Amino acid sequence: MLEIKRLESFAALEALEEPWWGLWRQSPAATPFQSPAWLLPWWCAFAPGRLSSVAVWRDGSLAALAPLYLEDGPLGRRVLPLGIGISDYLDVLVRPGDAEAAMALSQGIAALENWDSIELEQLSPGAAGRELPCPQGCVETRAPQDACPGLAIGPDVDESGLPYDIPGKRRQHYRRKCRAAAAHPPVEITAPDPRCFVDQLAALHGARWQEKGEPGVMADPRVVAFHREAAPELARRGLARFLNISLEGRLAGALYVLAWRDRVATYLSGFDPEFAEVSPVTLLCGEMLRAAVGEGVRDVSFLRGREPYKYHWGATDRWNHRRSFRRA
Repeated sequence: MLEIKRLESFAALEALEEPWWGLWRQSPAATPFQSPAWLLPWWCAFAPGRLSSVAVWRDGSLAALAPLYLEDGPLGRRVLPLGIGISDYLDVLVRPGDAEAAMALSQGIAALENWDSIELEQLSPGAAGRELPCPQGCVETRAPQDACPGLAIGPDVDESGLPYDIPGKRRQHYRRKCRAAAAHPPVEITAPDPRCFVDQLAALHGARWQEKGEPGVMADPRVVAFHREAAPELARRGLARFLNISLEGRLAGALYVLAWRDRVATYLSGFDPEFAEVSPVTLLCGEMLRAAVGEGVRDVSFLRGREPYKYHWGATDRWNHRRSFRRA
């Protein structure tokens, strides 16, 4: 009843797109980072090794999928997940309740050739990869990896439209920044075209990091190329939103938001250093939260990193974990 297939070409992976979406929709822990809208463009932009993905079919229906590749580098021959590096959550997909498919997926991964280790990284709480059976003949190590601060929000809001779950000091700070922005009319928050947004975000993100003497992630042309390709389809599928704020008729800030089920996440942001005192990204985060409450969103993630501003919004740490397998 179960069939394990190895996918070793981009054409084979791309041909899986529609059943992949079907499995993604069935998987309660799946995020935009596990979707074909994210991972197919990622491979086109980076292609850092040899595709070695594994799919499990049950009666002609996709029951499990591990989008993986083999990297031959200084740390040995490692099986790694597609999306690594720029994805805050990584995971496999397994149809809920199908323990046999999960076991078959584990066996299929172990049967890949010429590997020294299998690395399942950035597994969020609830990720299917946390429960995947250890491949037969392997030993496993587990460890915390990165914190993704986040918070739950409810439907009750204050006079500014922010949920009461946000600390009072932060809500006051948001209102002060709204008043500060009003001194730079006209103040406009817009939802730009995805491709235009990527270039605008890259410019703002780069300006901010150059001020710190660092390049920033969007200095890599492959990252920009990836987002140019991924953003339109993510938006079309309802998995991404893009917000710009203009002050005095000039672009002052940009916020890249991921959205799925009852969750939103702040992925990337940038702002013009000349408007730093207005805190354009704070204004955009507030706008995101105001809209999220009305849409029934109940969870907000600030994704990887323990920057202080995330805790100002009331976030607490949620730890991603890594599982590493080696042959016994």
